[in-house]
Amino acid sequence: PMLGTTGRLVQIRGDFTGMDGATRHGSLLIGAVCEMGGQTVFVKMTGTRGAILENKDKFETLCASLKLN
Repeated sequence: PMLGTTGRLVQIRGDFTGMDGATRHGSLLIGAVCEMGGQTVFVKMTGTRGAILENKDKFETLCASLKLN
């Protein structure tokens, strides 16, 4: 659940090059994508595989807590 509808959760593994130009090997990105009519909302978290998996439940809780006013 996200923003009063159902979002999609994606996971992408691999090397990540940050804005500083440094490559981080073994990275993981989890992202939530929620389509609402003509708009799409994205929420993402990137980091080491261990850090992301350790915080995945918190990420999902955050996405589920997003509401429309």
